This record gives sequence, structure tokens and C-alpha cells, in this order.
Amino acid sequence: VMEALVQNVTKLQLLFLDYVDMSTVVPGTLKNLSSSLTSLSLSYCRIQGEFPENIFRLSNLQMVRLKFNSNLSGVFPRSNWTSPLRCLDVSGTRFSGQLPDSICNLRHLRELHLSQCNFYGFLPASLGNVTQLAVLSLSFKSFSGHIPPSLSNLHQLTDVDLGSNSFDGQFPDIMNLTRISRLDISNNQLTGSIPSHGSGLQNLAVLRLYNNTLSGTIPSWLFTLPLLRDIDLSDNQLTGHLDAFPSKSLRKLYLTNNRLHGSIPSSIFELANLTYLSLASNNFSGIVEPYMLAKLVNLAALELSHNSLSFGTTSKVNSSFPQIFILSLSACNISAFPSFLRSLELAYLDLSENNIDGQIPNWMWEVGKDTLSFLDLSHNFITEMKQIPWKNLKYLKLQSNLLQGPLPVPPPRLQFLLASNNQFTGEIIQSICSSSTLE
Repeated sequence: VMEALVQNVTKLQLLFLDYVDMSTVVPGTLKNLSSSLTSLSLSYCRIQGEFPENIFRLSNLQMVRLKFNSNLSGVFPRSNWTSPLRCLDVSGTRFSGQLPDSICNLRHLRELHLSQCNFYGFLPASLGNVTQLAVLSLSFKSFSGHIPPSLSNLHQLTDVDLGSNSFDGQFPDIMNLTRISRLDISNNQLTGSIPSHGSGLQNLAVLRLYNNTLSGTIPSWLFTLPLLRDIDLSDNQLTGHLDAFPSKSLRKLYLTNNRLHGSIPSSIFELANLTYLSLASNNFSGIVEPYMLAKLVNLAALELSHNSLSFGTTSKVNSSFPQIFILSLSACNISAFPSFLRSLELAYLDLSENNIDGQIPNWMWEVGKDTLSFLDLSHNFITEMKQIPWKNLKYLKLQSNLLQGPLPVPPPRLQFLLASNNQFTGEIIQSICSSSTLE
């Protein structure tokens, strides 16, 4: 059928077959597509084999989308590649090789999507000649080397995703690209500091630089950008204090696993749109009281573990307290179960490495009774746990406490249980020995 279509429709301009099962179609049958073709979209078609290179040379072709055909391979033309292409998307395929210099001839190209392919090597400096480019998506591949300075020529860029490659060297000089709204260079090997001047990035909404080796301080301009809503600088070597947050647009702030110190700025607790706040594994100091979270009405996740903080447990909270689902307060100098937990429908709770002692209070059995899937109470001084009432609990860590008596009956969905280094007595119940879910 496909071969007949290709041969008989000589004036075909648009061919959209997304989600049509083409697993039995040989890609070679496409090589005689009409030169009148302007748009070709074969995404999610299960087409497999070698894609004809000559299609990329069709004189009127403006759009090619082949994304997420995991068994489709191919290469780009290495020379004489001139076409009016505006959108090229081969994400999630087996297209491979180095990105050729010939790509600089695609003067009209606005979108280049090459994520999750088999490309490798350096980015060609000639990429900076594709000056109409607005979207550059090259994540989850094996590109390496420095990010070419010529990218600073791409003044139309709005969306840049270079995440999960092997790029190294200094942070790229792209602070002049004022249209960028999303910049992702996460999970690479960047070194040095974040540039001290970037206030021109007034359209930046998402910045993801996690899992690099960036050092130095977090520049103050970063928190003044009016549209910035998502920052992830986790897993770097950033130092210094946090400045105030005058911008109210922030929704997600991830700074986990750096070397930041000092107190948490009070302005963070004024960010009413904040949904995720992750400051764990730094050296922040001071006291955080539950009432300080009252204005964070949209907060869903709070991670403060492994700092030099003390988290208050007795202060009362009002009805506007945020409905937190993920709470991580490991090593926060807590001496009792925080009373504000009563109001939460938690899915994840980590209170490990604190100073909680005695029995677990009765009200705690109702906290996240239908929602809790992860609970870590390890490395405390808890003496008694008569029951495990959380019916959807999958992960339970109780090791290194003072728990006595028999081991409680585990809930039916429990997959992971650590209870060593306690004072349990008696026989291990049969339901644990015969459990089909415990790993």
C-alpha cells in the first residue's frame, strides 16, 4: 500500500501517518516520495530499518518528524544539504553519527530535535550559522567537548536542552540570548561558575543545571528574573549564602547537595506559588518553625534533610497550612513527632537520624493512612511500634532504634523492610517469611 501511495501520488505535499502501525513497511519504499512534499510526519509508527537519506534533500521539504520509532536508523547528509527545512525531529530513533557541518546550510531551520538518539562527538561550530533556530533539543546522547561559543549567534533561541550528555568546560557564553525561556544543561561535566551577569535573560522560566561540577556562588540576578519558575542547581559544588528572592513566580527550587551555608532567606517563605522546595544536603543553619510555612499554600514537597538546621515540632499551625505530600527532615534535630503531621496526607516521610524517643503516638497511625508509601524512622530512639497500619506502604526503614517486642505484621504491599539493630524478640511471623512482595 505504501509503495503504491508513493508511486501514484506524484503531487503529494503533506503526509501525516503518526501512530499508524508501519512495522511491516520497508523505509526504502519512501525514497521515491514526491519532490512536491513539504511535510512528512511518521512519529510513533514502529517503522524500522534504514531511513532513506535522499528524503532530507527534497527541494520543498519544510518539516520532517520521525520521533519515537525506536528501531529506525539513519544518518544526515554530510555534504550539499540544502533544503527549506524548518522542523527536523528524529528524537527517540537510532539515527547516529556525528552532527555534520552541512547542517549549517539549513538556513530556515527553526526546530532541531535529536534527543535520545545515537549521535556522538563534538557539536560543529557551524551550528551557530543556523540563525533562525528557536528550539535546540539534544538531550540523552553522547555529545562531548565544549559547547561551541558560536551558539551565542542564535538570537532566536527560546528552548535549549543539552541535558545528559558529556559536555565539559566552562558555562557557555549565551547570556546575550534574551529570548531563551528554557535552558537545560543538566547532567553534564561543566566546571567553573555561573556567569555573574545574566539580568538580560528576562524571559527565562526554567533553568536546569543539576549534576555538573559548577562552583562559586549563586549569582544574585538569578532570583530577580520576573518569569523564572523552575530552578534546579542540585548536585554541584556551589557555595556561599542565598540572597533574597524578590521574584514571586518561582514554583520549584532544587538546591540539594551543594555547599551552601547560612540561614534560609525569609523571602523563600513568602513564595506563595512554590510547590517544591529542596535544600537538603547543604550546610544551612538556624531554626525552621512550621508556622513559617503557612504562606506556602501550594507547597507539595519540602526537603531540608542533612543540614545544620533545627526543625520545630510543637508550634501550632492554622487551617491554611500547605498540603505537603513529600516531607524529608532527616538529621534536623527533631526530638518528637511534629504535631503538624496530623493535617497531612503524606506519601513520603523521612524523619531518620533525629532524636525521637519513646513510643509512636497514637495519632501518628492516622497520618497518611491511605497514602503513605515511604516511611523512614531509622536511627532514632523509638522504643515501641505495635502496628504498621499504612495499607499502601511499600518502603519501611526502622533500623537502629530501640524497638522491643515482636516485629509488627507488615502491610500487604510492603516491598522493602529494614529493621536491624533493634531489640525485637520472639519469632519472625510467617507472613514475612512467605511474603511475595518483600524484596
